[in-house]
Amino acid sequence: LTVYVRAYRPDGALEGVVVHDERQAKQPVTMLAEEGSLLQGPDGPLFVLKRGDRQEFELKGGGTPSLSMLHFDRYTLDLTANAAPPGDRSPKPKELYVQELLDPPASLSEPRRMGRIAEGHKRLTWPLNALAFALIGLAALLSKGFDRRGPWPSLLIATIGVVLDQALTMAIGSLAEKNLALIPLLYAATIGPALVCLAVVAGGWPRRRTRATAVQPA
Repeated sequence: LTVYVRAYRPDGALEGVVVHDERQAKQPVTMLAEEGSLLQGPDGPLFVLKRGDRQEFELKGGGTPSLSMLHFDRYTLDLTANAAPPGDRSPKPKELYVQELLDPPASLSEPRRMGRIAEGHKRLTWPLNALAFALIGLAALLSKGFDRRGPWPSLLIATIGVVLDQALTMAIGSLAEKNLALIPLLYAATIGPALVCLAVVAGGWPRRRTRATAVQPA
């Protein structure tokens, strides 16, 4: 059963609907409608089509196919046989709040529980990457001093530093899903580079100084 919809209106109506029904392999049916809507009936979902055509090939004597066409103002297509029974869906870690991730229910399996805890810590450390990336760029630009070649070497160093820091953070985050003992390394990989770069920006890191040449008075 294939359904194509050209547009979806805010009121829930569907425009330009094409339905190709092959659930009966011997007689596939194609329906085209100007509008349609998906409704929940007493026994399952229903697809209501409005102002359209129903086309079906029929085999007559001698096996010759013949096109049968039906024009309709309203046609109801029963989708009950294709509907899955409703049930509880376990939410994904990205769909939960931080407090739900850090304190998962004990009924979960150990791999899923570890994955939720690791996801919670990744969500806490991820905003800090923005600060770390900014400090890496500032440290690369301010620690080199004046360069005749312009800022391009410093920008290249900053770009490489950001890429390496992000790759390291993502790698540790993936490993932490299987071993929660690596979670402190996740914070270290995020906060450590930020502190080092902050020291460079604040002037706490040795810098090269250009010696001033004394000018003797004439």
